[in-house]
Amino acid sequence: ANSAVSHVEPSRTNANTAYVSFDQHMFDDPKPYIFKTTDGGKSFTNITGNLPETAYVHVVREDPKNPNLIYAGTELGLWASYNGGIAWVELNLKNLPKVAVHDIVIHPRENDLILATHGRSLMILDDATPIQKMNSEVLAKDAHLFEVRPGIRFTTRFTRYGIGDKVFAGPNPPSGALVSYYLKDKPDDKTKVKLEILDTSGKVIGEVMNPPKEKGLNRAVWNLATTGPKQRRPIPPEAAAFGFAPRGPLALPGTYTIRLSVGDKTQEQKIEVRLDPTVNTPLSDLKDAFDHASKVQEMISNLNQSLLKLDALKAQLEQTEKTLKANQPDAPKELMTAISDGIKQMTELSNKVSVAPSEGLGYRESAKLSEKLSRLFSLLESANAAPTPAMKEFFAELQPEYQTAINELNQYLSNAVPKLNDKLKAGSAPTLILNTTK
Repeated sequence: ANSAVSHVEPSRTNANTAYVSFDQHMFDDPKPYIFKTTDGGKSFTNITGNLPETAYVHVVREDPKNPNLIYAGTELGLWASYNGGIAWVELNLKNLPKVAVHDIVIHPRENDLILATHGRSLMILDDATPIQKMNSEVLAKDAHLFEVRPGIRFTTRFTRYGIGDKVFAGPNPPSGALVSYYLKDKPDDKTKVKLEILDTSGKVIGEVMNPPKEKGLNRAVWNLATTGPKQRRPIPPEAAAFGFAPRGPLALPGTYTIRLSVGDKTQEQKIEVRLDPTVNTPLSDLKDAFDHASKVQEMISNLNQSLLKLDALKAQLEQTEKTLKANQPDAPKELMTAISDGIKQMTELSNKVSVAPSEGLGYRESAKLSEKLSRLFSLLESANAAPTPAMKEFFAELQPEYQTAINELNQYLSNAVPKLNDKLKAGSAPTLILNTTK
C-alpha cells in the first residue's frame, strides 16, 4: 500500500512480456524495484539485480531494436541490461553526469537515445547504434566499426536575428555522418588509426583527420566533404580545431564506404549520403556544381604547388644573401645582383597571383587570382544547388587567367632557376634545390 508504480513498459516484441518499476523513496525507501512478467501479468520476477541500493527507479524502457536491451532511468543515472534484466551496467557516457533520469525515449526515426534528466535538461546521444549493437563478440575484438546511419547534406538557413542572447538552445548534432567504433585498448603512438572514405570504385575521396583512439567507444564525424585542395601554407592547429581546415566539394548523394584502419588491420561499413529532405535539387544540378567545384579545386591545388616551390626557392635565396652579407662582404657584385634580382622576380611573380600576407593596418590590395578561385570554390560548394549563370561566367573568365599564371610560374621554375643556379655556382654560392615532389 506504501508503494507507487513508477513505470510500466510493455515489450515491443512479445505481448506477454512487460516491465514494472516501483518508487518508494517518498516512504524513506530509496531501493530500486524492477519486475518482469513473461506471462501477461500472471507472475512477476524481480530483476533489480545489481542496481545500486539507493538508485530508485523512475523509468524502465525496452530498446526498440534490441529487445534484450533494457534501460533503467534511476536517481543515480542511466543503467542498462543486455540480458533482459539479469545483470545491469552503468552507461558511463562521456558527458552524462550522474544525474536523475526521469524519462527515456529512443527516437523512432533518428534512433537517438533521449534522456529527460532532473537538473541537466534533455540529454541526447545521437545514434544509439553502438549501444544497441554492443555484445560479447564486439568486446572480444581489438577493434570494431559499427554500422553508420545515413549522412544528410543539410542546407543551412539564417532564421534568427536581433533577439539578443536571452534564447537558450542546445548545440545541434555535428553536421555530417557519425562514425562510431570500439577499441579494446588504446593504441600506442606507433599504431596509426585512420578513417577513410571510398567511392564505389574503391578510390579514397576523403579522410577524417585525427580520429580519436581512446579505449572503449570512440566517435568521429565525416563532414561529407571530399579531400580539399593542396595548400600553399600549413593550416594553423587552432584554425583546424574550429573547422576552418580546407575541404573539397560535398560528396554527391549515393553510397560510399567508411574504412577504419588500426595499424595494418582494416574493416569497412557502407554509408549512404542523402540530400536534405527539404531540398528538391535534381542530382544532375548537384553533379554540375560538384564538377565545377572539382575543376576549381584542381586549379587551386596546381597554383598552390607552384607557389610553394617558389616560396621554398625564395627562402633559400634570402638565406644565401643573408649569409654572404654577414660572412663575405666582398662577394662579387654580379653574384649579389643576381641574388637580389632573383628575390625580386620571385616576389613579383608571387604577388601577381596572390596577395602577400599583410602586417598591421593598411590599404588592402584588390583580389588576385588565388583569392578569386577560392571565392568561387566556396560559392560552388556551399549550396545544394546548381551553379548560377554568374558563377559559370566567372569560371569561364578565370580559366585563361589561371592558364597564363600557371604557365608563367612553371616557365620560371623550368628556365629561370637553372640560369640562376649557373650564376650561383660560378660565384661559389649554394645552388637552389627545387622540390619536385607533388
